[in-house]
Amino acid sequence: MGLWLGSGELQLRDFDVPLLPVMQAGTAALLSTRLEGQFRHAFVSSTTEQLLCLALSALADRTSQSTRLSTRDREIIQSVRRIFDESLADPPRVEDLAKRFGINRNKLRCGFKDIFGASIAEYWIARKMRIAFELLEQEHRSVSEVSACVGYDYLCNFTTAFKRWFGQTPREVAKRRDLSMLEQTRPKNRNLVS
Repeated sequence: MGLWLGSGELQLRDFDVPLLPVMQAGTAALLSTRLEGQFRHAFVSSTTEQLLCLALSALADRTSQSTRLSTRDREIIQSVRRIFDESLADPPRVEDLAKRFGINRNKLRCGFKDIFGASIAEYWIARKMRIAFELLEQEHRSVSEVSACVGYDYLCNFTTAFKRWFGQTPREVAKRRDLSMLEQTRPKNRNLVS
């Protein structure tokens, strides 16, 4: 906590909650108290509860503010998602989209996460991985073709991301597809002699 206070942070990193002056003072008091015994325990317990209540209150305020999107804002965010869906290999920058649609960049980012439950980057990666899996599983394309199709310049980066996402390599998915196709083309009764 000392490093956190000393660096002048204004937000709690893990929760993205504003760090209010009263929260800074309470945290500083916890770190600098000279109380001992029962008094120390009572002070630490009550100050910790106060900090927790303040953080929850700030989080609730942030949540209620972040969902205040106009109909126009929601339409813009839907349009941005369509643009990302259409440009998997080379998506536009968020800043450029914000300018194009006349929306604040932070409102676009927060609104996107509110509506779709994922940040723009998380959504984009998930979409690329789903498309890559479908291409490998359903179409007869090589791993390098699929990698390029979803915007990876280097096959090793694609393979690493794919394995991290699905727990298997793209080659394993393609091999299963090939084995499945082979099974479908084999004759039903293998005991027949021609």
